[in-house]
Amino acid sequence: MVYNTYSWSGKLDAIYY
Repeated sequence: MVYNTYSWSGKLDAIYY
């Protein structure tokens, strides 16, 4: 599944699990 989350740098990244 893919989740949109804010990384530590503040950018919106797509995280894959």
